Amino acid sequence: MTERVGQQFGQYRLSRFLGQGSFGEVYLGEHIHHNNSLAAVKVLQARLTAEDLKEFINEASTTFRLQHPHIVRLLDFGIGPANTPFLVMAYAANGRCASDAPKGRACPWTASSPMSGRLPPPCSMPTTSD
Repeated sequence: MTERVGQQFGQYRLSRFLGQGSFGEVYLGEHIHHNNSLAAVKVLQARLTAEDLKEFINEASTTFRLQHPHIVRLLDFGIGPANTPFLVMAYAANGRCASDAPKGRACPWTASSPMSGRLPPPCSMPTTSD
């Protein structure tokens, strides 16, 4: 894990490490111009070739336009220090899934739930358990 706290990615300065997955690390980011504006910044581990960079920008641009209560909102994306791709997503401290699901489990939703036949309730990811 690279210590990135204090680095700036886009308009967000990384303030705290939140977690790590198979594709990268997630940090709490604070907007550099708007106090109290927090986001989850996912710093990807991949180093992109020119072709990969075009594909990353294309896919991120498509994701940026998606708006649905079951999809985490993408706020920004780009290439940060050392040509590191990143995604800035909406942040939900102690989000719904973190509080409802046992550690290591998916959001609870079964065929017997009142939501049966519909999409599960909104789940703001990434979440933390602080």
